[in-house]
Amino acid sequence: MTLPTITCKAAFGSPFSSAPTWTDISAYFRRASTSTGRNKVMRTMAQFQAGTATIALDNRGREFDPLNTASPYYPNITPETLIQIEATWSGVTYPIWTGYADEWPVSWPGFGVESEVQVKATDIFKQATVKKMLTTNYANAVMALSPWIYLPMDDPAGSEYALDQSGANYIPNAQAYGCTFGYKPGYSNVSDLSAVDLSPSGYLIAPQNPQIGGGSGWTFIMWMKTAMIPGAGGAAIASWNGGGDLLNSGLTLESSGILEGFIGGVGISASPVVNDGKWHMVGIQYSSAPEMVLIVDGNVYGAVGSAGVQFPGQMMIGMGKWSPSFVGQVAQVSAFNQFLTPTQIASLYAAATPFPQQTTGQRISAALSIMGVPSALQAIDTGETTLAAENQSLSTVRALEYIQQVEQSEQGQLFTGPDGVMNFYDRYHRFRYPNYSSQATFSDDGTGLPYTVGGFAPNINDQQLYNIIAVTRRGGTMQVASDQTSITDNGERTPTGGLTDLQYTNDTDSLGCAGWILADTATAKVELPKLILDPTGNDSLWPQVLARRVGDVITIKKTQIPGGGSPISIDCRIEGIKHTIGNLKWQTEWSLSTMGLQKWLIFDDPVLGFWDNGALFGW
Repeated sequence: MTLPTITCKAAFGSPFSSAPTWTDISAYFRRASTSTGRNKVMRTMAQFQAGTATIALDNRGREFDPLNTASPYYPNITPETLIQIEATWSGVTYPIWTGYADEWPVSWPGFGVESEVQVKATDIFKQATVKKMLTTNYANAVMALSPWIYLPMDDPAGSEYALDQSGANYIPNAQAYGCTFGYKPGYSNVSDLSAVDLSPSGYLIAPQNPQIGGGSGWTFIMWMKTAMIPGAGGAAIASWNGGGDLLNSGLTLESSGILEGFIGGVGISASPVVNDGKWHMVGIQYSSAPEMVLIVDGNVYGAVGSAGVQFPGQMMIGMGKWSPSFVGQVAQVSAFNQFLTPTQIASLYAAATPFPQQTTGQRISAALSIMGVPSALQAIDTGETTLAAENQSLSTVRALEYIQQVEQSEQGQLFTGPDGVMNFYDRYHRFRYPNYSSQATFSDDGTGLPYTVGGFAPNINDQQLYNIIAVTRRGGTMQVASDQTSITDNGERTPTGGLTDLQYTNDTDSLGCAGWILADTATAKVELPKLILDPTGNDSLWPQVLARRVGDVITIKKTQIPGGGSPISIDCRIEGIKHTIGNLKWQTEWSLSTMGLQKWLIFDDPVLGFWDNGALFGW
């Protein structure tokens, strides 16, 4: 009997590096049990669990005793140490498990010299469970640029003033006229702060003393939301009255829905439409060059000369002397005694909108990056679903909770591989060639690779039998897909809770998601829950035991059927992998799901976009 060569290594002191420094501790390895993936397919909830490992190490020399200052690894016997197990067979090395130590419990049985440490470890999912989706706070980003006016507009309902929170004391608090404080906007991810509603004719005035901006220039930025269509003269968003040629200065919303700025009577416009009922970061800046620039959603537009550089004395939000008043909501008004660079402006916008409208894969990659997961540890499909921009504070949301919600929105698969890489498969991934092709055949008659006695155990149950699926997106209407034939045969079966608060941009995606799940749950399916392999008795099993990954397809055949009958052949997908290694033994258990019979027709897909017999329209 020949076994693979086991390599066990630890990255002492560099757990989260994309290129960790490994220390080989194989000489101390005794045995291990590992798990990755999931035990069963649960279509209506977060699907994959954290992978775990227990690794027994020889500690007779106290190498892994955290109290032993003479240990070559002291003082790095710590939680979060990155550990990896590899197996080499026939000249090929395969990763078996990678994750982070939870604990190093020392065992000294009896009074002899025997000592062992059974390291408990969890894969990168653990980092997602303990970390929150902390994003850069917009207020902190503003304050980091030393504003000399900062009106967050988060004052409580009934306020008469918008309080300046810059700390610069250049202006008194802005007095409000006809405004509604405490408006809950849900704008980008500026935070959970409120906004001020200026509808139908409210405005704020902030006296300025003294005039600022005699150096490199100044920058004015605010957030606004409106759906108004102004007349030919536009509507004043903000204006300034400083006397002289600065009287005719400010920002207006033009009848075409674009932003226009004036300083000293000279105008400039920006092409993006900003009266679409969504929140936009808008602004204007002026330098001593002289140069005037408009700001829309983190981008700068134009560069024209104009008169003067000083910021006018009186600032008015929501009204002006030359055009009708603005109707809508405003928040986060700020002004800076400097000409901010394009990079600073883009960073400020990014602080408010960490997750713009993007695909599911882009969202997960961005979330993992916020967690500190390097790109080398990400294998992320782009995703087939576009998510709406995130508009809620995530400061109290666990990272795993958030990214698994994205996984549900895509109906994809999010899991950690044996190499420690976080994988995300979109919902078409498994239906694309070669991902649906069987990689090996296992049988009980010698025509395929052997599996253990009792390894073929079919089952059919109602655990995942649902014929009414409800899906609701954030801000949308519940969409329901149902199968009347299944309801007639099995009664109404609806999963508890359903899927809610998903981040789709439209209700069509909600209905598509419901239909996608229903196609797989409306009828009970025969399952083969697991397959157990003992490669120590047959060397031909080693390449399969070591190389197969979550998502791979295998074929299982049974010909020796008690009571007789035709041979059975079922294609299954590996959903979870467990290894038990040590004491000259190796056992591998695969958790399985049956492939099913449906064939999807996906328009514009090079593989799935062909009509076939029995094909279903895919979402």
